[in-house]
Amino acid sequence: MKKLSDDLQELVDHVADVEKKVAAAEQASKEKVEVSIQKSKADAKARQESFKADVKKRQEATAMNWQELQEDFIRGFSKSRTKLKPKKRLWKQNKQQDGRMMRRHMPWLPSILP
Repeated sequence: MKKLSDDLQELVDHVADVEKKVAAAEQASKEKVEVSIQKSKADAKARQESFKADVKKRQEATAMNWQELQEDFIRGFSKSRTKLKPKKRLWKQNKQQDGRMMRRHMPWLPSILP
């Protein structure tokens, strides 16, 4: 009977030891998972920051390109206006002279001509 009692006690001790090992393995597994999750979060945060920085760079580049485009347009518009002013002035003068000539030679025309 004593032998049975000793065997039973040994079995109880073995079960307790296995339970401790299982608990330790579970804890170690939880810690590994937690470390992995934290690492994943840090990686995701780093990727997000990198993405935000990249977007900001692209926005700044686009803004600079837009500014250059506007300046080029204004410069081209100013050049064309500068070129057109003398032509417009000359056209008006010619139109006035044509109107005067037509009135001289055709007095019966209405006086709506300049």
